[in-house]
Amino acid sequence: MYFRFHEPKELFEALKARNGIIIPMEIIRVRISEKSLGAPGNRYLYIFRVSTTTFLLLDDATDYSGTGGRIHEEMEKIVKIFHENFKVPVKDYEIDGYLYTIIKNAFITIGKYGEKPVY
Repeated sequence: MYFRFHEPKELFEALKARNGIIIPMEIIRVRISEKSLGAPGNRYLYIFRVSTTTFLLLDDATDYSGTGGRIHEEMEKIVKIFHENFKVPVKDYEIDGYLYTIIKNAFITIGKYGEKPVY
């Protein structure tokens, strides 16, 4: 199961537990080149894997817009805290924006119609 967030603060609040903070098993950072979609730069997807079946996602960060740039900067700070202080592994990937849009829309469709993804 996954939970999607639009603001770093929302994602960070979801990681708070009753007696502390949930430390992710890993963080996956995906740089999405949006040049094929006509954008001047990149979008970033952050996936915090908190269990074998639970993921927290944020994909509103960019390196070319005001709000997206702020989100990107805040997310990089959060990633750095978990990586340096808690030794959470960070895996980096890159994907084309057109392909990412197709994959994202497919998952939205699966969720909308109640179909279960195959694991």
